[in-house]
Amino acid sequence: MSRDLGHSKSYVYNITSGRSSPSIQELFAIIRYFGIEKEYFFDAGIKKPKLLEEIIERVRNLSEDELRLILSFLNLLTEKDILLENRNKA
Repeated sequence: MSRDLGHSKSYVYNITSGRSSPSIQELFAIIRYFGIEKEYFFDAGIKKPKLLEEIIERVRNLSEDELRLILSFLNLLTEKDILLENRNKA
């Protein structure tokens, strides 16, 4: 990884061991190396950012009708989860 980022072999080791910190530009390069968008990296509330990013990429080119269909499906999933939670509490 160090070599892929254009540094010496010890670069990543020095960061992970706490001996040094990357600059902001280098931090973004490390984030890109792992294929994660910086918005997802800094949002600790997002679970499975790589999967979410893949879904977003595929959704971007869908028609409005296709998007509405997906939204309806997601609403059904959410409603099902709420019903199951309520049934388990009873």
